[in-house]
Amino acid sequence: MFPTSRWLFERLGPALVGAVVLLAPAALSGAPRDTRSILVLYGFDPFAPAVVSFDRGLHETLAAMVPHDLTVHNEVLDLEALGDPLLIPMQRAWFQARYGVYRPSVVVAVGAGPLAFALQMQAELWPGVPLVFSGVDEQVVAELHLPAGVTGVLWRRAVDQTMAMALQLLPETQTVAFIGGTTDVDRAFEASARPDLSRVAGHLQQLDLTGLPLTEMGERLGALSEHTIVFGVSLFRDGTGRSIRGTEAIRLLADWSRAPIFTTHAQLVGLGPVGGWVTDYAEMGRQTGQLATAALAGAPLPAPIASPVRPVADARQLARWHIPESRLPPFTEVLFRDTPVWRQYAGWIAAVLAALLLEAALIAVLLLERRRRRAAEAEAQSNQERIAHLNRVGTVAELSGSLAHELNGPLGTIVNNARAARRFLLSDAPDLKEVRASLVDIESAAERASRVISQLRSVLRRDEFRPAAVDIAGVIRDTVQLVASEATRRRAVLEVDAPPGLPTVHGDPVLLLQVLLNLLLNSLDAVAGQPLGRRNITIRGAARGGAVELAVADSGSGLPPSALEGVFEPFFTTKTKGLGMGLAICRSIVEAHSGRIVAENGAEGGAVFRITLPATPARREVAA
Repeated sequence: MFPTSRWLFERLGPALVGAVVLLAPAALSGAPRDTRSILVLYGFDPFAPAVVSFDRGLHETLAAMVPHDLTVHNEVLDLEALGDPLLIPMQRAWFQARYGVYRPSVVVAVGAGPLAFALQMQAELWPGVPLVFSGVDEQVVAELHLPAGVTGVLWRRAVDQTMAMALQLLPETQTVAFIGGTTDVDRAFEASARPDLSRVAGHLQQLDLTGLPLTEMGERLGALSEHTIVFGVSLFRDGTGRSIRGTEAIRLLADWSRAPIFTTHAQLVGLGPVGGWVTDYAEMGRQTGQLATAALAGAPLPAPIASPVRPVADARQLARWHIPESRLPPFTEVLFRDTPVWRQYAGWIAAVLAALLLEAALIAVLLLERRRRRAAEAEAQSNQERIAHLNRVGTVAELSGSLAHELNGPLGTIVNNARAARRFLLSDAPDLKEVRASLVDIESAAERASRVISQLRSVLRRDEFRPAAVDIAGVIRDTVQLVASEATRRRAVLEVDAPPGLPTVHGDPVLLLQVLLNLLLNSLDAVAGQPLGRRNITIRGAARGGAVELAVADSGSGLPPSALEGVFEPFFTTKTKGLGMGLAICRSIVEAHSGRIVAENGAEGGAVFRITLPATPARREVAA
């Protein structure tokens, strides 16, 4: 890095010059060699935000357009030393040793001072090497009379546009105050800005605060009168000689000031100024990188181009100084606006709302579908109950002959005993003992007929499914009583193998009776073709593993193997006159009781239907 002050030269100059003089002949002994590199000359603080933004834009563009085999050298010049006759020999010797033999392919000069230095060194060390400048005022470029092979990005001083914007926002302005520093760059910027300021704001009272110490400058800003605006020029060093970084100084000055500050530097917007027509230094760096890339490729260099400027305002400062946004120039970019959440994240909110609406619609559809399914299930249940009732009615019709015979017995007994009792009472010496015996027989026969009628009414009633604790032994007993006469009529033997104390199950006794009734009638049909003495039907009941197992076995010819899987399907039947609904209804009833029914062929022939029903919780230990 090149030494930065005369003070350093006075103390170390002899040793440094000697070292450079020793190195320079060796460096210049060979012929100049071109390298695939770019030399970038800066004349400002390399850590200043404007320089950082420019450098980032430049390097990103070079990396994107020339991604391989390119070296970029950055050099920061001490602008105050460029005109010092004591340091000029050292400067030239340094660049001869550093970039004389291995000269760059392109030289980029950022600022007027680096451009003037690059033109001098180009004539001595880099003849024919393309030179690209950036950030130099158009008037300065015109005064330099640039030779061929030089192009760059002109710096547009948007001072007049910024001042016009300030007066448009604050039309009652009477005074404009200027703040600035004491470096050569500060003075040059101020000198170039004055004509533009006078052209737009020449009718206003002008207050010059440039060159003051930072503290005094802040005090003066804090004492400004109403209807005053402040224009920030350039501030790299204050009146005490202390170097200042503009971004740090502007924060303090904006806090102290009683008047709004305007600027032409994009990196200062957001730190206190209201805004202005600002230079986009990152875009300037990208433009410079594009020109350097074209020069590196050997393409004809275009004429210099202007740097972009755009109107920018800080919404927070507009609110602080009560400036309505409606006064801003068209297409002004308003930064730091306190955007409502619904506007800032409008896309996300719209997506979330759309998702919520879609979810709500889906839930509504699912609820509607659930209601329809429940209605369909209720309708199916109702239809199943109707079918089951019709099945019971059909079963009773099938048993009508046996039921009539079952009722005729007790009714005949009642009639005969009533006649006998009447004869006994009509005799001269009534035998009251015989009368009493006849009345007892009448009572017993009437109770038996009543039980038959009660069982018949239970089977024929049509009620909803009403689960309760059911005594399986009682269901078996009632079913056997209903079919006993039919079994006798068909000369079949009906056996019951059900131990006392079977666990209860949770269900409807009438529906369970209907299942056993259907199975027994099917078994009677199955043994009808067997010879007398081999028409056997057995009902077994047992407690197994927390459940109750019922089995109805017959001595018929059994089920065909093809019928074992589909025997419980609707309309499946092996009878010539059957509808095929009985066993399907049996399966539906058993499954409604959380049970299971299976069909199989017995080991000694015939069919066996097994029903497994879970015992009620209080009786499961007994079933186990």
